[in-house]
Amino acid sequence: MVQTVPVDTTKPFKPIVDIMEVKTTWRDYIWYVGGSLLALGLIAFVIYYFLKNKGGKPPVPQPAKHVETPTEKTLRLLVELEQKQLWQRDQVKQYYTELTDILRSYIEERFNTPAMELTTDELLLVAKRHRDMLKHYEALSMILQTADMAKFAKAQPLPQEHTDAFDHTKNFVAATKPTVVTENTAKQ
Repeated sequence: MVQTVPVDTTKPFKPIVDIMEVKTTWRDYIWYVGGSLLALGLIAFVIYYFLKNKGGKPPVPQPAKHVETPTEKTLRLLVELEQKQLWQRDQVKQYYTELTDILRSYIEERFNTPAMELTTDELLLVAKRHRDMLKHYEALSMILQTADMAKFAKAQPLPQEHTDAFDHTKNFVAATKPTVVTENTAKQ
């Protein structure tokens, strides 16, 4: 439905009203000023943040530090154990505890076997099944069983057994050292 305004045609037409000037106050512009200040603050913060975190200069490359391999670490620990001369000072249990800890840590790192959590029999069973450790099964068996006797049964191994256990451990570590294959070696 369309409705019109009633018009009195007997009266003359009125002229168009001019544009009226409205008085403005500072309150009319407060939103523009506040928004502008907020935008400028935000821009300043973003610029500061990126300049601060840019870093400017690329980091100076540090010389590569030598990372100790499990074999090097184990041989170093064996030398330190030998220098302590524990069994010579009648600390047989401490000597075999440290020796087997070094050996088990090496097996754990080198062969990815949880050797620290395994009993001697379980570790020897794993060694029997592993092709690299199978070659050294007799030596591992001698080391671990002598250590168990000294640690738990309070046995007093002979001096030759101490040196044999140490030598077998050192030989096992040296013999199972992983070989590094380079491109030139692979092509030949």
